[in-house]
Amino acid sequence: MSREQQFLKSYKEALKPIYKHYSVQYLNGKITKVVINQSMIGTMFSTSKNYFGNEREYCPKNIQEVYIKGVGNVRNVYMERGIYFEERTIEPESDRKTIIPLTSSGKKSAIHTRLDDQIDMFPSIAKQFDMIIMPDYRNCQVENIMRVDGFDDIQVFLKMKLDIVTPFLHEGKFYESAVVDIKTTGDLNNYWSKPESIDIAQGVTYSLATKLPFFYLVFDYSTAKRHKAFRVATSYGCTDDELNECKLRDAEMGEIIRKTAYRIIQHESEGYDYVPSGKNCKGCPLNPDHGGTCVQANRDNVL
Repeated sequence: MSREQQFLKSYKEALKPIYKHYSVQYLNGKITKVVINQSMIGTMFSTSKNYFGNEREYCPKNIQEVYIKGVGNVRNVYMERGIYFEERTIEPESDRKTIIPLTSSGKKSAIHTRLDDQIDMFPSIAKQFDMIIMPDYRNCQVENIMRVDGFDDIQVFLKMKLDIVTPFLHEGKFYESAVVDIKTTGDLNNYWSKPESIDIAQGVTYSLATKLPFFYLVFDYSTAKRHKAFRVATSYGCTDDELNECKLRDAEMGEIIRKTAYRIIQHESEGYDYVPSGKNCKGCPLNPDHGGTCVQANRDNVL
């Protein structure tokens, strides 16, 4: 049995695609099912370490459009670069739809070239971390769903898409299986050099759902073309010294998840109000500057 086959047999539950394609379902005029996701949580609550769980200002109408109707946010250039990178490293060729436009001279930009260089190096870097990328991408972009407790008459789920479920070697310690999330950045010395700013909610949530450790594997497209793995301390794979804090984070994350679901249920009952601001309207598909028809949109701070 190959290493890939052994891994697939051992962790088939984490790799099982049980994602359900619905957001809010009704029966006889009553809500029966609600599905939220990590991006929705991050829109409503702070997910960084220092401000974990603090409420954010958000526009309910944007939540309805982007997450309930599934229209999606307007992508900015940084999102496009990240998606371009993921499609060419952990997705089948048939799913690679994102392109980076060439310059006016018909050539790749310097950033485009450096991204492609990192893509070319990805297989060897994955080997350095003892990762498995299956030939059929069976363990990449894995759809999963977690039942949320605390709701009597409504079934509430948290849906997620795991970039990679794989063995992982980090700082001399080997993890038989972990969730690895791929990120790109312009410079590893900026955002990713500040641990207090890193989104820990995704790691805590995905770890709770899969019972596996969680890592970010970050690639930058600076001239240095660096990469680095960051472990999010969760209850699975943490040290003894971290355990109490991790358990507290688990409980806090559970409460944030429930609060997010409660808000969706409330908005379904009371309506999705408009709360325009430069931040809320910047990437909103309802903004007329992005082809929408929102008459309340703040158009002073768009993409």
